[in-house]
Amino acid sequence: MLSVLSFSAFALQCVTYVRQQNEWDDFPQTPPDHEAYRWWNTARDSGYSTNSTPIIGAVLVWKKWEQNSAGHVAIVASIVSDEKITVMHANWPLGSLGHEDAVTKANAEGAWTSVKVGSENAPHDVYGFIYPKGNPQPTEIPVTCQGDTPAGLRKDNSVKMQPSGAHWKTLLRK
Repeated sequence: MLSVLSFSAFALQCVTYVRQQNEWDDFPQTPPDHEAYRWWNTARDSGYSTNSTPIIGAVLVWKKWEQNSAGHVAIVASIVSDEKITVMHANWPLGSLGHEDAVTKANAEGAWTSVKVGSENAPHDVYGFIYPKGNPQPTEIPVTCQGDTPAGLRKDNSVKMQPSGAHWKTLLRK
């Protein structure tokens, strides 16, 4: 018998991918767990800091849209500029495994409320960024880029880096 997988079967992948990362393995589940857009309210209800400023290691949460009723989640891998970040995620495009993509601001005001992924022209609305537990809400992003490797600056202006999975992640301290 031939079985047909629905979109919701694939939609588990972005949530599952994010949950597999160290800072997010204990993020509270909100049934149905494949609906990524629910992460925003779950985070706020569970005491996580949320904001419209990207930091490395934060989760970017997409709102649902006509072609995707589940929304999307991805982890910020690097800050390229004020207009561009890279994210690690799965299931974008549909069915893909974990990989890195560029994400750029899509709105004229320059706020992180609408984004474009990779070379796509279609903008998608996002809620914003959920910060890992213990990370401060930045008023400025204490990050510089050295080549393709992001580096986080501590108060004493020294650099702290830590490998995590297949990408580098900066540890930001207040």
